[in-house]
Amino acid sequence: MGKKAPKAPTPPDPYQTAAAQTEMNKDTAISNAYLNRINQYTPEGSLEFTQTGTNPDGTPKFESRQTYSPEQQRLYESQNAVSNALSDLSLSNVGRVGEAQSKPFDYSGMQPLQTGYGRGNIATGYDPGGQVRQGFEGGGDITRGYGTGGDIQRQFGEGGNIQDTYASGGDIQRGLNFADLQGIPGLGDFGAESQRTQDAVYKQATSRLDPRFEQEQRALGAQLAGKGVSENSEAYRRAMDQFARNKTDAYNQATYSGIQAGSQEQSRLFGLAMGARQQGVGERTTQGQFANSAQAQAEAQAAARAGFGNQAQQQRFGQEQARGQFANEAQQQAYGQNREAAQFANEAQQLQYAQNEGQAQFGNMAQQQQYAQNAAQAAFGNMAQGQDYQQQAAQAAFNNNARQQQIQEATYLRNLPLNEISALMGAAGGVQAPNFEDFANTNVANTDYSGLVQNQFNNQMQLYQQQQAQKNAALGSIFGLAGSIGGAAMMSDRRAKTGIKAIGKLANGLNTYVFNYIGSKVREFGVMADEVFKVSPSAVIIRPDGYLMVDYRKVW
Repeated sequence: MGKKAPKAPTPPDPYQTAAAQTEMNKDTAISNAYLNRINQYTPEGSLEFTQTGTNPDGTPKFESRQTYSPEQQRLYESQNAVSNALSDLSLSNVGRVGEAQSKPFDYSGMQPLQTGYGRGNIATGYDPGGQVRQGFEGGGDITRGYGTGGDIQRQFGEGGNIQDTYASGGDIQRGLNFADLQGIPGLGDFGAESQRTQDAVYKQATSRLDPRFEQEQRALGAQLAGKGVSENSEAYRRAMDQFARNKTDAYNQATYSGIQAGSQEQSRLFGLAMGARQQGVGERTTQGQFANSAQAQAEAQAAARAGFGNQAQQQRFGQEQARGQFANEAQQQAYGQNREAAQFANEAQQLQYAQNEGQAQFGNMAQQQQYAQNAAQAAFGNMAQGQDYQQQAAQAAFNNNARQQQIQEATYLRNLPLNEISALMGAAGGVQAPNFEDFANTNVANTDYSGLVQNQFNNQMQLYQQQQAQKNAALGSIFGLAGSIGGAAMMSDRRAKTGIKAIGKLANGLNTYVFNYIGSKVREFGVMADEVFKVSPSAVIIRPDGYLMVDYRKVW
């Protein structure tokens, strides 16, 4: 432990380093300032730099002076004289402006603003055309029996059962069901489409109006500011109020255009829906007529089958009758006569039935024709109402446009004196300013003094760390040797040391220090007994005089 420990390098003073760096940067900035103060001379004038003294920190103070050429100087003075003359002329017109602005804006005598127009009543239904006939007369009672002409011979077979009924061919369709067809379009059926069209037209209009009025508002503000009109003045408020009214009128016109386009789209969709419903009604009517025709055909076929069965039975009946007696021939003759009379009566009833059926069909066809005519009349009325609605809307838009034109003309006359003053104030041309050429600035790079100082300290610290590592390795060997001979207990009491400085840590977390024993000039390396006692009490030995020693075999 008596070997001299390596000495850690002293860190650079940051204040001294920063002060030195600041002085170097200041010198560089002064050099750049002198390099970049280049006087320029053009046909229109000149630009010269002059040092007028120094700043409180000792840096040079400069000023730049721009001078017109003699020709431009005379033009500048002439321009000032013309501007003053025009300004005096403008002041003479202020009275006219005050007289015009003192009178309130009068809307009387203008086209009145039209905020609405009639639209008429839309037909949402029509007369169905009368009561549909769902049945017809039966033609009278059917004769179902007649006299037998005497006693029937019962000594022969009947020839089979007589077929006296047959299928009806199905139910007759007596009405049409329109419940699943599209309902009659009403006023609000196409409100969503109308609103969507209205929004699209309004959005298209405002997409042009928004940038236009934003640009006009900026231009108006710049114009008023150029005229010296304050934002808190009455003239500024009136100008902005007029601009707001013009903007509101333009957006109202966009709204009216959207409403008109939405109404036209609603009328168009209404017509398409009416056509689709009428087609559905016609198809459903044709379907009902076809079903009734099919039923009648099925009933006729069933009747024919029943007649054939009766003929077969009659044939068997005749054969059995031939085997009977002659007396039954007379009975058969009477039977046949009665049968023919019954058949004639049934045929007459069938004829009456067919006539009644035809009359009922004719009545239903007439009712259908009346129904179609009523529907067409209702559609025509709605078309006329829509045309009248559009004409009234166009007339209202025309009236409002006329009113807007009248307001613009009155506003122009009201602002004419103010515009004349503005024209007089800006009539004279300007003086051409000298054009100086741009040139590349010359910069002297700053010296990185702080970086150089820090690099030197880092190199010194790296050398110190290498020396310290070598000392630690040597100390480890010494401690190992001391442990082998049993003499590793050394004085480590903080009270016996001076010049204590922490330099690192051991693997177990204990701090390592360099120090001097009191009365010795040799720098030593080791630990503090009071810190070791907190981590490993068994490694601390108390001497009879109360000082503490450390067994380094239990610490290292």
